[in-house]
Amino acid sequence: MSIQAPVSIEDRSAPTGPGLRGSIRRRPLTWFFSLAYLLSWVAWTPYILSENGLGIWHFAFPGAGGTTQLLGVLPGAYLGPITAALLITGVTEGRRGLRAWRGRMTKFKVGRRWYVLVLVSVPAALTLTSAALAGRGPAMPPVVVLAAFLPGLIM
Repeated sequence: MSIQAPVSIEDRSAPTGPGLRGSIRRRPLTWFFSLAYLLSWVAWTPYILSENGLGIWHFAFPGAGGTTQLLGVLPGAYLGPITAALLITGVTEGRRGLRAWRGRMTKFKVGRRWYVLVLVSVPAALTLTSAALAGRGPAMPPVVVLAAFLPGLIM
């Protein structure tokens, strides 16, 4: 009777192999956070270098809702993590994993009351916050902010 050493998680996983794919399969969480960070900064670089940021590039982002950050900063906040998740899932789990990921991203298993709660509470929070920051009574946030809320919620 022989005693075997416990098998580590890496030993039980699919063969990882050498190279970049093997590295991603061995350490998917490290790669996810590194890629999310890198891709977000790549998306933010034009805004930082534009007239709205450091002024190196002679280009200014158009204002939306009284701020240029909506078009300059928000894409990096979403696209970095989502693209990193897509890439890491594709490398580690293949097409089957990507189909499962898409299914989880598009499946909504909550009651209608939660949708109503979000649709009502976020504009209410925006209104209360703008009133508190303005130092006066109830104030409506800019119409553009409220108009951008629903498409942003759907995205």
